[in-house]
Amino acid sequence: ILADTPLWPLSFHNIKTRAWLAYDQTDYDAMYEILEQGLTLGQQQADPLTLFKLHILYSILAKKAADDHKKYAHLNEAQALLLKHKLADSNLAVVYYHFALFTRDNTKAVPYLERILELPRSAQNYWIQDIAFERLINHHIEQKEFTRAHGRLENKLSSSIKLLLKAKVYQAQSKPDIALPLLQKAFELARLEYNNHTGL
Repeated sequence: ILADTPLWPLSFHNIKTRAWLAYDQTDYDAMYEILEQGLTLGQQQADPLTLFKLHILYSILAKKAADDHKKYAHLNEAQALLLKHKLADSNLAVVYYHFALFTRDNTKAVPYLERILELPRSAQNYWIQDIAFERLINHHIEQKEFTRAHGRLENKLSSSIKLLLKAKVYQAQSKPDIALPLLQKAFELARLEYNNHTGL
């Protein structure tokens, strides 16, 4: 029903849904065909921001289908659209996030994660910034860079996840007496936030 609609937002939703469905059915040829049709239609109808999102979707699905060439090609296309159309810098978070995800060496992901945290926070990128922050703290813990981890968390204990991360740093330092009150506070705050994942 939506396939021939002239309304781009509905068309984009249709393309996105059909592409994910084809991926779930491991029909990668159909998935790429849908994405290519979407790009053709998008270049005629879409605003630059939605076309950017379509390239990001293409890149994500290409990664899942283990196609490195298409993965990077469409991530670069997305970044080019941001620069060409001077889209808000906050949109760069998703680009940097995928570069961080695509690198196999966590140390090489750190500059991307740090850059994400420097970008303006928005309704579209806040979750990416939160994941980037968590990944950075976990990386510091793995590398036993406890001073850096504490430095990033200083004056940022406003949410249950950040309390939990602070407790994890103390646990890694074998300081359970300091970690336990933070874990208890994180649990209570997670309950208030209805954050089941952190609460567990």
